[in-house]
Amino acid sequence: MDTLLSLSNDLAGAVERTAPAIVTVHARRRLPSTGIHWRPGVIVTADHTVRAEEDITVTTPDGRALPAVLAGRDPGTDLAVLTVKDAGSATAALGDDAALKVGHLVLALGYGPRVSWGVIGALGPRWRSWRGGRSTTGASGTDTTRCSPTFSAGARTPRPSGRCMSPRASGTRRTAWGARRCATR
Repeated sequence: MDTLLSLSNDLAGAVERTAPAIVTVHARRRLPSTGIHWRPGVIVTADHTVRAEEDITVTTPDGRALPAVLAGRDPGTDLAVLTVKDAGSATAALGDDAALKVGHLVLALGYGPRVSWGVIGALGPRWRSWRGGRSTTGASGTDTTRCSPTFSAGARTPRPSGRCMSPRASGTRRTAWGARRCATR
């Protein structure tokens, strides 16, 4: 029982460490989505959740609503990049994807924070999207299918590290099973 309690405490700690970098993105009617404060002033979210190109707002974990600008999007990887001024919230602590192994537990964090978990089911090579983006992790096939629709682009953090490996996105259009990967240009 102590082992399960220890694991539970470690996972809760990972959520506490990652949650300050999770924001709420308001870029479609009714249902907001999740974004990750990836770098100062840069929010990464799921492209399919960005329905508007203007009047986008981001709500920080401390409740501040900030205007955001759509800086770029790549439908091929289902990722969009927003810029915000004076976000002031923590940025994601990035993990080392070389340490990932098939079978590792992964947490998927949504705004709120809301949390789900899954298992890394496959690892693959780094790749390029149709539009030239390159993956930053070879993790593919992470089963976090029980996630709420608002988890799109929420952070994936393996084990209790609390370090972000990639956004949870629908993945490349070239795969039929929705691999979740992170692309940068």
